[in-house]
Amino acid sequence: MTRGMFVTVLGNKAKIDPAQYTESSFSDVKVGKWYAPYVEWASGNGIVNGIGGGKFAPERNVTREQMAVILYNYAKFTECDLTVQAGLLEQFPDGDRVSKYARYANGVGFDPWGY
Repeated sequence: MTRGMFVTVLGNKAKIDPAQYTESSFSDVKVGKWYAPYVEWASGNGIVNGIGGGKFAPERNVTREQMAVILYNYAKFTECDLTVQAGLLEQFPDGDRVSKYARYANGVGFDPWGY
């Protein structure tokens, strides 16, 4: 699944009106592309930030850690209960390879690997 597809799924779940999103905040998301309104909606609501340099990479496959961060941000947007237990990441075989930005959804907290 691409990053554009993933935010489109969330936008459809949120029942957004794509006609309300007619601009693009990312240089690689062209207005008129099927995913463009959903990317703009997600960006405008703090669900996605892009990959840096004013780009979103809508055609790039979404990674598991990107999905986790995006879903967390979507849950905040929908005001879900985000009470979680810390210290579960290291239970996964590849937990030590998770990018720093994805370790803790709020960007702070205990980091067992010292990253």
